[in-house]
Amino acid sequence: MKRGDIYYVDLSPVVGNEIGGVRMCKIVEVYAEENLVRARPMARHPKTNSYVFREIHERTVSTKRIKEFVKSSWQTIKSML
Repeated sequence: MKRGDIYYVDLSPVVGNEIGGVRMCKIVEVYAEENLVRARPMARHPKTNSYVFREIHERTVSTKRIKEFVKSSWQTIKSML
């Protein structure tokens, strides 16, 4: 797992207005010694109907929440849009 990789991450339970559920997230930072990652969830933009990363919902999650590998970089995720 490295910075820029895209994984499905289980973001539940949530607090306040955080995005929940299993979402595609871009790995922003990896804290290997603590088994934590900083993840930025993807959401569908309501006006353009394309995927965007939600910076305001970036959060630190346990690596136990990582579900499935999607793509290795942002350039390859563009092909999915």
